[in-house]
Amino acid sequence: MTAAVLWDVEGRTRKATLAGRTGPVNAVAFSPDGHTLAAATGTAQHPPRAHDYTLTLWNPATGSSPVKLTGHTDRVMAVAFSPDGRTLATAGSDRTIKLWNAVKHAQQATIDTRAASNAVAFSPDGHTLATARRDGSAILWDVSKRSRRATLTGHTRAIRAVAFSPDGRTLATASIDQTVTLWDVAHGTRLATLGGHTGPALAVAFSPDGRTLATASADTTVVLWDLARRSQLATLAGHTRQVRSVEFSPDGRTLATGSDDHTAMLWNTEPRHTEAQLCASVARDLTPKEWREFLPGIPYRKTCTGSRTRSVPPSATR
Repeated sequence: MTAAVLWDVEGRTRKATLAGRTGPVNAVAFSPDGHTLAAATGTAQHPPRAHDYTLTLWNPATGSSPVKLTGHTDRVMAVAFSPDGRTLATAGSDRTIKLWNAVKHAQQATIDTRAASNAVAFSPDGHTLATARRDGSAILWDVSKRSRRATLTGHTRAIRAVAFSPDGRTLATASIDQTVTLWDVAHGTRLATLGGHTGPALAVAFSPDGRTLATASADTTVVLWDLARRSQLATLAGHTRQVRSVEFSPDGRTLATGSDDHTAMLWNTEPRHTEAQLCASVARDLTPKEWREFLPGIPYRKTCTGSRTRSVPPSATR
C-alpha cells in the first residue's frame, strides 16, 4: 500500500488517507504524544533510487504536507519512536540503523548492522534498541554509545518482529521458523520458546500490564499467551490471509490486527468475550477439540446454547 490510513476506532470510520507518493508503506509508528505519524517506505529498485527510501512524517491533526527524511539506500522496513518522542530509529535492507532527531528532522547517527533488518524497537527506558535480522538473530544496541550490547541467537530463520515488555526486562521475537522466543534482556539469554503457530510468526505485542503476549502468524490466526504460565489463553480466528501486524490499545482491552486480506480487525482481549465471539460465529456449542484449539487456557464447558451468549464477531474495517 502506498498510503497510511487513519481510522476512528469508536466510529469504525476512515478519518484520513495520508499519501506520501514514495512507494509502499512498510511500517508505521505514532509518536508517544500522538501528534506525529512516521512511515517507513520503499520497495526494491534496480538500480536503487535513494529518494524512494524515505522516512515520512505527518501531523494527522493538521493534514499539513509531510516531511520526508532521506538517507537510507534501500528499503526502510521498520520505524520506532523513543519513549520520550525525541528520537526515531529506522532500519532496513541497506544494513544500517539510522537515528533521527524527531524535533529538528535531522539525522543523528548511522549504525552499521552488517545484515538487513526487519524490525526495530526501543526499550521502555529508551537506553536500548532491539533489531530483528534476516539471519535469524536479534541485536541489542546501546543507544547512547551506538554500540552492540548483545546478540541473541536461537531462531533458525529470519526474525520478523521484536517487542519489549513494559518493564523492559523481556524481549519477544517472532520468526519465520514459526516460533516466538522470550529473552532475558539483562543477561541476553533465552527464557522460553512459544510454538503455537502452524505458519511463520510475523508480529508480536505485549499487553500494557505485561501479563499477556499477542502473536500473529501467516497461519491467519492470532494467539494470546499467558506469560506467567507460558500457555495459550485463546486463538483469535477471523482473518482469511496472513496476519502481519498486531497491537494492544493503551488500556489493554482491545487488540488491533492487520492482514493481507485487506482488513483490520478489533478484538476484545478478554478470554470470556473471545468465547462468546466464537459461539456467536458457529451458533452452537464448541466441540471439545474446537475448544482446545481456540480456548486452551479455559476449562471446557457448554456455554453456546440458549441466550447465555450474545455477541458479535470482531469489528473489521477495509
